[in-house]
Amino acid sequence: MAKNKKDKIADGEGNNLNQEHVSESNEVSKDLENPVFVEEKKADETVSDNETKKRKRNKRPKKPYEKTTFTHKMKVLGVLLVLGIFSGSGLGVWYFNYELRSTIDYGAYDPADYIQTVNATFKKNGISATEKDGLAWLDKVGNLTPADLTPADNFLLAEHNLSLANSYDVNGIGYVDSTGVRQSIISRKRYNGKYYTFESISPSKISFIDDIILCDKYVKNSKTVSVYSSKKTNPTSADWKHSHDLPSADYLFEAGNLPSVIQPYIISEKTVLEPTNDKANIVYNAEDDTYSFTMQLESTTSVLNYTRQVKRTGGLGSYPEFTSISFSAVIDADWNLISFSIKEKYSAVKGIRASCTGVLNYTITINHDVEMPV
Repeated sequence: MAKNKKDKIADGEGNNLNQEHVSESNEVSKDLENPVFVEEKKADETVSDNETKKRKRNKRPKKPYEKTTFTHKMKVLGVLLVLGIFSGSGLGVWYFNYELRSTIDYGAYDPADYIQTVNATFKKNGISATEKDGLAWLDKVGNLTPADLTPADNFLLAEHNLSLANSYDVNGIGYVDSTGVRQSIISRKRYNGKYYTFESISPSKISFIDDIILCDKYVKNSKTVSVYSSKKTNPTSADWKHSHDLPSADYLFEAGNLPSVIQPYIISEKTVLEPTNDKANIVYNAEDDTYSFTMQLESTTSVLNYTRQVKRTGGLGSYPEFTSISFSAVIDADWNLISFSIKEKYSAVKGIRASCTGVLNYTITINHDVEMPV
């Protein structure tokens, strides 16, 4: 065995390691010969080690507390965010869950709890009529005028009258302004006595913003909605081609309201903010015998159906969140709806979250020949 070890050293294999073993072996032999030397050596090594560690601790510089700036935090978050998105880590999921989706649980609300029926409006104002009376309800109003009703009640009765028309064209023109980028919008509701259509046209002048080109057709009392699309468009019209049909229930889930609904908000005494629903806010114009009013709508309950429409027509990544909605209307003495306008502010997600301002002004014609888009 000794010969083999010597051979390995002579051959140069593991030379340094074997030399160290030889040196350590000699030291051990000396220590065994003098036990006192061993104890003194251990004591010296312990003291030496402790002193060395103490000196190192004393020489170690103490770092002062550094307060991280907001800018620094955002830079770090930005780096982590990019890594999270591209690596599929939890940070990317966090960003989607908390930044790229609505923080409002619209599903926690039942729209039916906030809808005010025509019959309830009649009863509330002492009008002995029902929805089945059609336009004959006007014979039962007595001495009431729009000045005697709240803005919400006036609009509901005017909207009811419009729904009873033989035909109508509700033509909306406006825009959506998002972080300085303005996109024009055409929004139309038409009815020719047989079926309803809803058009939304918004050609984009910006390469990274998609055109909005939608048209839906709903035959009265039908169980399906026909969806149309177009590859060509101009600011006011499109070349519509039938795309597919949807069951009414599926369409409602996707768009919030059927094309037969004149406007998408839930307007009632529960969704109009005080004091804008006060009768004192009704303004009479003697020159044309009209009444006008402006309502501020509650930003969650009034849009329970409308959020679906905005998400669909805008191609958004999640439901929008509204911060303010101003709704103005003009009616005549017989509760015919002449015009209405909307100004709304909301945040929307399409790749990123952006603040938006939408403005739409609607004019209305009734009981005339209506040129239908499809």
